[in-house]
Amino acid sequence: MTRRTRQIDALIAAGAGALSATVARTCLSGVYSDHADQYSVLQWLDIAVLAVGVATAVLVYRNLRDRQQPGA
Repeated sequence: MTRRTRQIDALIAAGAGALSATVARTCLSGVYSDHADQYSVLQWLDIAVLAVGVATAVLVYRNLRDRQQPGA
């Protein structure tokens, strides 16, 4: 696997992570609204959203990295 291929895989994984974090944030928007005055709850929700994005990026990158090369 070339360096360029790994970079492209990393970009794809980062985009997937960002997209999943955005979707998670959108799904939790009602919870954010309900707890708008509770700063510590908002912090934990932000951490959860970031964790979803990072976990997705890691899983997508591993999946792309471990795929079989054509002709291998």
